[in-house]
Amino acid sequence: MRVSDLIDQDMKEWNVRLLENYVDLADIPYIRSQAISTTHRRDKFCWNYTKNRQYTVKSGYWVAQNLLKIDEEKEVLEPNVFPLPSIYANMDYLF
Repeated sequence: MRVSDLIDQDMKEWNVRLLENYVDLADIPYIRSQAISTTHRRDKFCWNYTKNRQYTVKSGYWVAQNLLKIDEEKEVLEPNVFPLPSIYANMDYLF
């Protein structure tokens, strides 16, 4: 299915009935807020991580490695709910 399949071509607006069938209901307002192109170009796939916008295994591997690295860094850098010396760090002591 392409994005253009979700657009009522006569009315030039999102086909809400189809959106309700294929998309999570919470996402529909976000989709409907997207303007529909007036250029009528065909949909195409593009990859934002190469200069020519074509997917390669090498670029996919690079993205996977870097996203993993970012997630690992977040895990280390994000503050903990309990400060380290807190007695609440181990909930067994509370009950």
